Amino acid sequence: MASQDDDLLPDPLADLRLEVDARPTDVGDIIEQLPRIHAYTAAVASAAQQLMDAKNPSRIQDVLRRIFEVVTAAHRISLVDWPPESDGTLTHRVPPATVDARRVIGGPISRSLAAQAVETRRALFFSREMGMGRLTQSTSVQALNIRSAVYVPLVDAEDRVMAVLCVDTPQPARPFLPADFHFIRAVASLLAASLAGERMHEEVRKKELQAREYEIRRETMEAFLRIASHDLRNPLSIIQLATDELRLEQDERERGLLLDEIVRAVNRARQLIKSYLQSAALRGGQALDVVAERVDPRRLADDEFSFVAKSLSGPEAPALSNELEPAPIWADPEKLGQIFANLFLNAIKYSPGGARIRVWSDLGQDGPTYHVSDQGQGIPAPDLDRIFGAFERGCGSRAEGTGLGLWLTRLLVEAHGGRIWVASEPGRGSTFSFTLPHASGGDPRA
Repeated sequence: MASQDDDLLPDPLADLRLEVDARPTDVGDIIEQLPRIHAYTAAVASAAQQLMDAKNPSRIQDVLRRIFEVVTAAHRISLVDWPPESDGTLTHRVPPATVDARRVIGGPISRSLAAQAVETRRALFFSREMGMGRLTQSTSVQALNIRSAVYVPLVDAEDRVMAVLCVDTPQPARPFLPADFHFIRAVASLLAASLAGERMHEEVRKKELQAREYEIRRETMEAFLRIASHDLRNPLSIIQLATDELRLEQDERERGLLLDEIVRAVNRARQLIKSYLQSAALRGGQALDVVAERVDPRRLADDEFSFVAKSLSGPEAPALSNELEPAPIWADPEKLGQIFANLFLNAIKYSPGGARIRVWSDLGQDGPTYHVSDQGQGIPAPDLDRIFGAFERGCGSRAEGTGLGLWLTRLLVEAHGGRIWVASEPGRGSTFSFTLPHASGGDPRA
């Protein structure tokens, strides 16, 4: 809670020094004050216990109220952050509140007394009856009718003032006693330790957040490199194979076909890089653009399977059983192509050599559902829920991987407004299914 004491301006106090010492007492005075000293000691112990109770969010307010209970002459108690804001506003640690008809928490304070306490880094014991020069005549002391006050700076281990505890009274007949001063100073020490602990925890939290932010950036960079390694392997392999054959091929027609393969692989690499940036935007909370066009899913599946299979080596090439209808749908051809490619590559990786991969679709009221099944070893039930997460891989793959293919596939399907899931039994293969809502309902841009 912030307040602005525009009319309570500090006086020049450069030439003023204040020393506070305990007044001499005799044995009789000590005996007479024993009950009060006992009450002060018990109150300080109680305040210390409250401040150590981290589960109590209003512990500082409770401590300030305890001062009222012990120092019965107190009229106003405030704990203000120091220094003030750039516009001079004072921020109260505890919101202003009325305790009873004559006592308040978080009321206005004397900036003159606060400035003096901060300047000297010492607890200030003020009383008009003590004839304290300029402080007695200060504008804020006069305006608030302060007759007696104790202002204590709360200083941390680096001698930085964190806040000022301000206690005062306008009653001339009930000035603060030296014992009140020592009690308030003891409570201020407890508050200083509490605020210093809070500041230390906050600094540690900020450093932890900074370290975590750095770690996230590092992990993001590693993820990008892994994604690039994962998805660019196929087009780069095709470029390498086609280039090697091009060097030896003499027939112009065959050379043209090889050049077409290279161009297609380069274009695929460009599409993948674009999808990386779009996926990063999606994870950052931005929308992933879907540019829908009329596309033949049967032809697209054939092209993507052919592209994936060309980058694989082995004596037994996989085969595709394409059972899709040659009916055009509305979808993003680049993203749908990558969905098919990732599912085909995943099916080949987890199936034996020469396996047949099957793709087919079901037509529903909201759009088609596509299925890609393999003849692999299947996925254990505990892995079914996590298989679409980043860096997650099933067991028993015959090829290296990063666990990013299905994660990227999920992002691409969800960008179309669809969903993806898998059904699998160990030893009986897996079937990945995904929906494309409204893909058969005409141009979504119309």
